[in-house]
Amino acid sequence: MAYEFTDTSGPNIETPDPLRTIWGGSVLDEVIPGFRTLNVTGRELMSPQLSMTARVGGDGVWVDHARLPERYIYVEALVLNYNEAALELNAKLHKGLQELAFTDAPGWLFQAFYHGYKAPKNDRRQQVITLTFVCPDPYARSAAQVSTGTLAGEPGYPVALESIVAVPEAAGASLRITCGQHNLYITGPIAAGAVYKVSWLGSPILTENGQPAANRLELASDYEGFSVKAGDTITSTPAAALTITYRERRL
Repeated sequence: MAYEFTDTSGPNIETPDPLRTIWGGSVLDEVIPGFRTLNVTGRELMSPQLSMTARVGGDGVWVDHARLPERYIYVEALVLNYNEAALELNAKLHKGLQELAFTDAPGWLFQAFYHGYKAPKNDRRQQVITLTFVCPDPYARSAAQVSTGTLAGEPGYPVALESIVAVPEAAGASLRITCGQHNLYITGPIAAGAVYKVSWLGSPILTENGQPAANRLELASDYEGFSVKAGDTITSTPAAALTITYRERRL
């Protein structure tokens, strides 16, 4: 008779949780039959694009401008029944700009478009496909956070504003929302207790008590350039109760 022995004195080896792809709030590994995420690339270091001008009569160049390009993320996945999975993937992926996240980086997501796929590698029983996503904004974003003034997060990192809601404590001729050198000016009359909401998620960019009021946002406002970072404090004049919705951003 043969016996098998198990060594229980060795270290316990924990099996890591499987990598999963989350697209538009749906876990593809759960909703697509036979779909399993194998590997994700494109979330690594970014290379800047530099605009340069040669120095006339001298060595080297002048760097005129530096920018980060769009980010491409590639998801390699195993599918057990490609034809069936393709039908489901077409229904799920073609939905415009969506949130793209992965279970190995909880709490962080990208805004992305589905951009196509690479031809599958054929096998007798299964196929491996590569899905391509393009992120117009190369930064990953945290879940939405809310503040009443000072923005949390790693100091100095950029923050993506979604909205600022201001409820003035008193009436006034105008309302100014400030962060550093950046200002938003809302023309009056300003009513005490009214709800003014500035949004960066689309139209209308300004509402008063839920009604569109974009014409009340002065042209001198830094709406497009109202850039803020974690650790910054947003204030208002005259005083108003502020509710700021934002997301941290990381490369």
